[in-house]
Amino acid sequence: MTDQVTLRPMTDDDGEAVRHLMEDDPPGQGMRMTTRFLVNPVVAWRTLKPDMTGVVAVAPDDGRVVGVASVSFEDVLYNGQVVPSAFLGNLKVHHDFRRQGIAKALAAWRVRTAEERIGPYGVILTGTSKDNVASQNTMKTWGAELHDQQMLRPRPPIHRQPTTAGLRVIAPEPTHDEEIIEKANRFYADYQLYTPLTPRRLAEIRDSGAPVAHYRIVTDGGGAVVAGIMLSLRGLLMVEDVSNVPPPLRVMNVFLRVLPSDGRIRLCEAAYLWYDNPDAARLLWQHIRWEFRDRASAFGYPLDPRSPLIDLFNFKPWHVPIVNLVIATRGPQPMDVSKYICGTLRG
Repeated sequence: MTDQVTLRPMTDDDGEAVRHLMEDDPPGQGMRMTTRFLVNPVVAWRTLKPDMTGVVAVAPDDGRVVGVASVSFEDVLYNGQVVPSAFLGNLKVHHDFRRQGIAKALAAWRVRTAEERIGPYGVILTGTSKDNVASQNTMKTWGAELHDQQMLRPRPPIHRQPTTAGLRVIAPEPTHDEEIIEKANRFYADYQLYTPLTPRRLAEIRDSGAPVAHYRIVTDGGGAVVAGIMLSLRGLLMVEDVSNVPPPLRVMNVFLRVLPSDGRIRLCEAAYLWYDNPDAARLLWQHIRWEFRDRASAFGYPLDPRSPLIDLFNFKPWHVPIVNLVIATRGPQPMDVSKYICGTLRG
């Protein structure tokens, strides 16, 4: 790293500087997606990942923030054991300060911070799109294994309430917690990178009063909980503005609704879908796309296409875009990739 730039802990007061850093990119050719924050970015990242820490790179002459990086922590299943994990999150360097070693220093800070927190028996992980070769090369510098068993196929909202056929979709009450936790954790007991559900996590969602995190369940006629899912209304914190859309995609969009008409993607992320009854799980996926239709313009579920979950979403060949993901891990031993990999909520 250049001797003229230093790293210091990120605070809420860095919000506006981080916003400009994340949003201020020079014009480019081709289709672009630019993240626009609706709230303080530091607050947004902590809302999505409460156990998050970050650092900023500061220029000495004017104190300007020219780089940022973050790491978040939670427990995950790894080769059948619950271990601490560190997710290497946001990393960005201002375009005027690139090729000066700042990104390398920020990447090293993330790995060092992860190692100090989780120790030798935890797992470091991160993710990127399959076509992001630069990020994958960075992953390899910290000894990561790369796994490509993840994909995302965002779907638009629906505007007609799905029929329930005797099932009921509700927000859970405290009396449901024990059943939800037991069934969700049993469903994912043989997956990789699943974050076990706890009473504390359900209580945080229910009691936070924040409009971002939600949990929904399906109950049958006897009141038993037969499916559940966790939601993150990411689009209330940040949106993706799409520009320079090529003409063929604009034409396709008229029929397939690939992109919102205003070019602004407000994403609802879903994860940790479990079920006793597959019909209940299908209903749940349809229901959230109806219930949150006014708060999200796209609904995404990262999943391993090898898993039985794929059959619940009824994807068609014309359901685009398809985003293929690469997950990087470094654990105390290689990850058993014969097990399904659980998709998670981003930070």
